[in-house]
Amino acid sequence: MSENILYIVPIDRHYQATAEQVESAFSYFEEMIIEAEHEPCVWENASFSNDDNQVIVANTALTAGWISGSEEHWKLDDEEYEEGEEYYEIMQGTQLNDKAQQKLEQLFGTELELIWVRN
Repeated sequence: MSENILYIVPIDRHYQATAEQVESAFSYFEEMIIEAEHEPCVWENASFSNDDNQVIVANTALTAGWISGSEEHWKLDDEEYEEGEEYYEIMQGTQLNDKAQQKLEQLFGTELELIWVRN
């Protein structure tokens, strides 16, 4: 079974966040993830390939893999998740809910894109 890795990168790949912005965004990113096999981290000068083998380059990326989270931050598909659970495995392609996306973008200082990659 492959690992699902999440990368969160600025849509403007040349955007340079300040150290304070990265630290604040990363702290919030860590709050979103209850458990992870690939612990959340900040990747400076990130370069990775997406599932279409396109190389993505960004000054800064937030990343984690095989993550679990809750409805507080994630748009969860009702068919895949049982009501009443405290947290769930976040499947590839899952997006942040609007409130979490807006807060993360405010902290980071720019619009962000979520890119899921099977590793």
